Amino acid sequence: FDPLRRRLLTTLSEESLTGLRGTSDSEHCFALLLDEIRALGPLEEHRTPDELEGCVVRLLERLEAWEVEARVVGASLYNFALTDGETVVCTRHITGPGKPASLYFASGSAWEEDTSGEEGNFRMSVSDCRDHVVIVASEALTGVSDDWLEVPPQTIMTINKDMTVLMKPLGSTKRAAAAASEKVVDCSVADISKSAAATELGPARSTLRTSSSGSSGGDSGLARDAVQHLVSAAAPMGTVV
Repeated sequence: FDPLRRRLLTTLSEESLTGLRGTSDSEHCFALLLDEIRALGPLEEHRTPDELEGCVVRLLERLEAWEVEARVVGASLYNFALTDGETVVCTRHITGPGKPASLYFASGSAWEEDTSGEEGNFRMSVSDCRDHVVIVASEALTGVSDDWLEVPPQTIMTINKDMTVLMKPLGSTKRAAAAASEKVVDCSVADISKSAAATELGPARSTLRTSSSGSSGGDSGLARDAVQHLVSAAAPMGTVV
């Protein structure tokens, strides 16, 4: 990430530059993302889901273009998640050949203890058509395969305030191949998705999180022990976990 960091630092606004406190790739990418959001107006202004999604896409495009300029060898893994308290945007992205960092999600009516098995085990319950809870993690948090769907590579996911999960391909960029057509996951297709596309689909949470891994590879994506609930108002934009 060092070649990208040098280019990124010369690009950041004064506000984002002075806000940097650490040296991680995640923090630097988040600072650049804030500049993308500021380009639309003050951070305090409300953003539509499409606007937030567009900011994340432009962030990935800039990082990938800089990789080409710097002749970065190998793939970079970029799993991001962003929320303003109402909308959540997540990505599962890799900029070259290879397998991207994993990402899964579960959705349903409630995340509750499974009283039929050992104490402390949880699973997703479904009592009506609409989802009320969405959980996302880098790995399935339980062994109940029916609860979890894998997010496809090269995908951007958006969770709206009503818990509707939308999936779109990130498309063809300078270092990544084109992905499948847009997928929309809601109560009308949830059963089909879970049975026929269990390895193909995903998102979210109630605090802001960015996570990435540079071209050296390694375990990136959201922390394996992170359980992410999107059930109420979230932390203000600007929180990095």
